Amino acid sequence: MSVTLPHNAFAQEYLKFKEPETRKTAHIIQQLGDNLSQNALAPYLIATTDLNDDSIDEYLLKSKSCNDNTACPHTIIAIKNDKPITLLTIDASLIIVSDQQDYGVRRLIISENGTNDFQKSTYQWSPKSFTYNKQ
Repeated sequence: MSVTLPHNAFAQEYLKFKEPETRKTAHIIQQLGDNLSQNALAPYLIATTDLNDDSIDEYLLKSKSCNDNTACPHTIIAIKNDKPITLLTIDASLIIVSDQQDYGVRRLIISENGTNDFQKSTYQWSPKSFTYNKQ
């Protein structure tokens, strides 16, 4: 007897933000400087994940003062030629990394509403604009 499932199963990755632990992550934050927010000296929390399965982590940053229940600026960074580049900056209360991919890059499920995290939008990679766009 065989069992057939009607849909593929997908895993989602909930990000764990923490203080920068290595010189590399601290250096990335320092290099970004004023591009992160109005207060470039604010301490940041960082989460790492591999968005495109190249075995090189991308970095998600948010202010340490960001409350879990409010939407606040998040910045997604990749490293290219030893320099950080911004892939997306968005106000979000929750970012989930999906296993579903577009052009080899994982989708993001983002809640932009701090009071209702059931209202989520899917963002997919656009190779043409080299950023994430709302689906």
